Amino acid sequence: AFYSGDFSNAGSSFNVLSQKKDKDFALWSNQKGSIYLAAGDYKQALSAFLDAYYLMNDTSAFSNLESRAVALTGEEINKAYKGDPYERVYNSFYVSLLLEQEHDYDNALAAVKNGLLCDSDVEGGLYKSDMVLLYLLGSRLEALRKNTAVSDEYFQKAKDAYLLAYPDN
Repeated sequence: AFYSGDFSNAGSSFNVLSQKKDKDFALWSNQKGSIYLAAGDYKQALSAFLDAYYLMNDTSAFSNLESRAVALTGEEINKAYKGDPYERVYNSFYVSLLLEQEHDYDNALAAVKNGLLCDSDVEGGLYKSDMVLLYLLGSRLEALRKNTAVSDEYFQKAKDAYLLAYPDN
């Protein structure tokens, strides 16, 4: 239904799934957010993405949602959907864009920072994100907040991230 442009029908399916408030609630909410975004319903998209955002970033919530403790191993069917780092990054990106549209620059910037943290290479010790779009969005938000120096820092980090992520480097 989604791919054929029938957003109403696609949304209905995910509304039914998300009403269960089961271990995959964040997944259903992200899917609903994508549907609302494609349909141009930005307020509903923000609401759905925020539902997923809050849950995916609340590690204590998963002990209540999973049928057993959070572990690195185990059957996927028993684990609650928390989102991979990539999924969490894009959830943060969409939340930030939609909050910026609402002129809520402080919370939009918090979502940018969250997304950058989700994308950081902590294991490799780099502590740097290569998510150029988030740095550019951070630069824009700081410019809108009249923080020129911080905006310039974000822009420089966007250029650095581009070099870090560019396939030829």
